[in-house]
Amino acid sequence: MKKYGYLNGMTFYGIDQEELAKAEKRITATHQDGKHTYRECFYECFHEIQMDYIKYGKSPQTLADIENCNRIFVLNDDLPYRSIADCFIEDITAKDVKRLKRDIEVFNQDVKRPKKIKTKGELSHKRLNSIFCWIDLVFKFAYDKGYVNKYLIDNIKLTSIKGISETNKYIKRNFFTLNEFHQFIKSFNEQSENIFSRNYKLLKNKPKIDKTEYVIFKFLVFKAFFYMAFYTGLRKSELRGIKWSDLIIPDITELYAIKVDKQYSDKCTSYVNQSDYIRSPKTKSSVRICYLHMECSKQLQKLFLYLKSRHLYDADEYVFTDFYINNPKPIPSTNLDRHFEKILSFSGIIESSVKYNGAERHITLHGLRHAACTLLLEKGMPVEDVARFLGHKNTQMVEKVYREFIEVNEMDETRIVQGAKYFM
Repeated sequence: MKKYGYLNGMTFYGIDQEELAKAEKRITATHQDGKHTYRECFYECFHEIQMDYIKYGKSPQTLADIENCNRIFVLNDDLPYRSIADCFIEDITAKDVKRLKRDIEVFNQDVKRPKKIKTKGELSHKRLNSIFCWIDLVFKFAYDKGYVNKYLIDNIKLTSIKGISETNKYIKRNFFTLNEFHQFIKSFNEQSENIFSRNYKLLKNKPKIDKTEYVIFKFLVFKAFFYMAFYTGLRKSELRGIKWSDLIIPDITELYAIKVDKQYSDKCTSYVNQSDYIRSPKTKSSVRICYLHMECSKQLQKLFLYLKSRHLYDADEYVFTDFYINNPKPIPSTNLDRHFEKILSFSGIIESSVKYNGAERHITLHGLRHAACTLLLEKGMPVEDVARFLGHKNTQMVEKVYREFIEVNEMDETRIVQGAKYFM
């Protein structure tokens, strides 16, 4: 348990202990009765938000973003511009806050920025405005506590003008066609043994199975995951949250269906003092029954038979659990992304692709969700049913995003919807 002594022994999670000790020392050194530095207000504000998020089970990724943005762009000692971190918030003017935000914009464009300050290239307008929002959040907290007046809150808002414009990721066609997915799977079949064998050699704590068994398991679980992602369009967190007990096998059809009612994540969970994070989908429409293509059923059956034969099957276990690690859990998100990118690099799909709108394609694992959408539209599923299949609350996203590739208005909407049968 990490404690921050100066602020009445508050408990913080997810923040480095050395960082907290350093902040405590700085706040103690600048303390004046009746005044509060921005640094002190940030930690008070963050603690209040963190306790609220833990109490109500909110997403820890927002907490991580609030902390990271403030630490990198305001509380950092290596900043090339004048910070307000150790200024008393009662004395800070709207001009000071706007100057800070403009300095962040200029710094964002500086190609020679210090290596200690890690950012992935030049930030977009949207990202800069998000950073500004988290800075404003601290001042809003100070206003609620009576440290600053309403005039300051009303006059510190600023919109980024120097960040780069984001290229529409959908215009780059960041998803597979059906033929490209088959090409990807072919590459997976050819390369997976070498990839997983190499992974086995690099393991520090090797599982109590030989390399061949390890490779077979990895092959089955990753292949099933990729098939499910492509044909169901489920989000990565939704797929990782599926348990065997969520599978539904209707009597009237050989097709499986799956109940989607939760999401699993282990990203940023230290901020809410958990090892993993399970929550309901963001919207009610994301809770749904999803029919599975027969290829998904085949891959799940192979995985099921493997687990059953090794006495690893449990109806209450996650479908995509990695059993051969010290603490079995759904395959880490980073592992899924990394292996997807490796297989993609071997497939030659990007190199042989035609540019769309003059932009190079950037196919991602999440792009398999977009592939499911366009494939269903191409097969003639009505827009409303595609939206429901993907868990959207309306058709706006489907019509807006994919009109570039599919003329949704010209589809035959008289066809009967039978979920995955549109894939056949």
